[in-house]
Amino acid sequence: MEFAERIGDGRVVLIIDEFPLLVEHYRPVLSLLQKAWDLKLSRTNIMLIIYGSSVSVMESEILAYKSPLYGRRTGQWRLTEIPFFYIGEFLPGYTIEDLMKVWGVTGEIPAYLLQFSSNKSFDENVVERVLFKGAFLYEEAEFLLREELREPANYFAILQAIASGRNRFGEIVNATGLDKSLVSKYLTVLQRLGIVKREVPVTATMKEVSKRGST
Repeated sequence: MEFAERIGDGRVVLIIDEFPLLVEHYRPVLSLLQKAWDLKLSRTNIMLIIYGSSVSVMESEILAYKSPLYGRRTGQWRLTEIPFFYIGEFLPGYTIEDLMKVWGVTGEIPAYLLQFSSNKSFDENVVERVLFKGAFLYEEAEFLLREELREPANYFAILQAIASGRNRFGEIVNATGLDKSLVSKYLTVLQRLGIVKREVPVTATMKEVSKRGST
């Protein structure tokens, strides 16, 4: 409330970074922010930006219908990876072939690209920044999944099945030993997070599309 009083008539941009972490440690902040917005902040010339890297928390806890902040947002923007042709700016001197290899490892994420040095070869960067125990990217994939998902063991089982070549729904069910309904649910979540995607043959009929598909 005091912050609103100090704003005056000027244009102010307030950015709250990693808001899900604040919610996790102090859940009443959602109701407090809602109250502050309704009583004071909405009447000022302020642009409030709430940012969070945890997609699941942002969607289920902050933007969802049950959230105290529901109905107060004016827009949302889901940030994605940078386009491939910008990777060369992080690693000048790398060939297109090497940049393609880097893309396969980093997924066009700036924080990951910054871990690679243009003064070292692709192989050297992978050994030092990905395969070396304790390196920034050594356990990054597992860390991100544990942050986003509530039952990571089941998701790991599904991803391991897909990585081993079992990319059809029935094959994934058999490989994981999980119930069909659970596999379907988990695959939907993985698709929403952009980790996997469903593909069907271009010649498939509508009936086949509802049943067939590979991941």
